[in-house]
Amino acid sequence: MKKITSYSILFSGLCILSSCDYINKPLEKEPIIVAANCGAAYKITTSVGPATRKVLIEDYTGHECGNCPAAAIVAGNILTSNPNDVIVLSVHAGYFADVNPAPFEADYKTPAGNDWNTFFGITSNPNGMISRKDFIAGTHIKTYSSWATEVSTIIGLPAQAKITLVSKYDTLASCYSVDVKTKFLQNLTPNFAVSLVLMEEELIGTQKDYSQPTPIVLNYVHKHMMRGALNGTWGDQLNTAPVAMNDSVTKTISNVVFNPTYDLNKLYVIAYVYNKTTYEVVQVEKVKVR
Repeated sequence: MKKITSYSILFSGLCILSSCDYINKPLEKEPIIVAANCGAAYKITTSVGPATRKVLIEDYTGHECGNCPAAAIVAGNILTSNPNDVIVLSVHAGYFADVNPAPFEADYKTPAGNDWNTFFGITSNPNGMISRKDFIAGTHIKTYSSWATEVSTIIGLPAQAKITLVSKYDTLASCYSVDVKTKFLQNLTPNFAVSLVLMEEELIGTQKDYSQPTPIVLNYVHKHMMRGALNGTWGDQLNTAPVAMNDSVTKTISNVVFNPTYDLNKLYVIAYVYNKTTYEVVQVEKVKVR
C-alpha cells in the first residue's frame, strides 16, 4: 500500500523548528494557537469515520435573524434522524450576525466563516449548503426546507475517503493536539484539501426568534456553533497528483490553547475533505476535544 508522506503543522507566531519552509496563515481570532509544547498528560479520544459518505450541513445564521431558529430546528431534526450520517455546523456570518447594541453585543463571527459567506455568495439567511454540492452549477445555496431531501441524496453513497481523528487534550498543560488521517478509498484524480474547524455544541446567548411571543430570546441555546478554523479558511492540500485506493495522508495540528471562556466539555473538532475544484465535501467527521 502506497502511503503519501505525512507531516505535522505547528501554528504560532514564530517558527519553532530549526528550519521552516511553511509560512503560517494569519491567526484566527479564536481559538488561540501558541508556540508551546503540549505535555504527555493526554486524554485521547478517537473517531473513525465510515466507508460511506457522511453529510455536512452548514447552517448560515445570525443572532438578529428572526427566521433562523426555524432552520436550526430543521437541521437538528435531520441530525436526530441520522445521528451517524450527518454533522451540523452553524456559521454566524453576514449582517444578521453583526455586533450591535445590547442585547446583540456578542460576536459569534469567525474570519473563516466570513470568508466562506462572501466566497459562496450567501447574501441572506436562513440558508445553507449541503456538503457544498452544486457549487459549479451555481445552485449550492439551499433553503432549509430542502435540506432533508438534499441530505437523503448523499447518505449511504460510497465514500471517496475515510477520516480518522485522534484528539489529544493535555489536562496538565491545558493544550490540545489533533491528528487527522485521510485514507482514499478510490483511485482519484482531483486535488483534495482537508479543513479542521472548532465547534461548540451549545452556547447560551441572545437570539431573535419570530416564532416566539417575545421575539428577542435572551437565553437561546445556540447549537453547533463554529468557533474558528484550525488550519485557515481553506485548510491544507492533501495531494498534488492522482491518488490510488488506500493511499493515505496524516496531518497534525499541535499546541492549541483555547479561549478560556469556551466550555471544553462541549467542544468538538470537525474535519472535512473537499474537492478543490468543485468545493464539494466528500467526507466529514468530528471528534470531542476531551
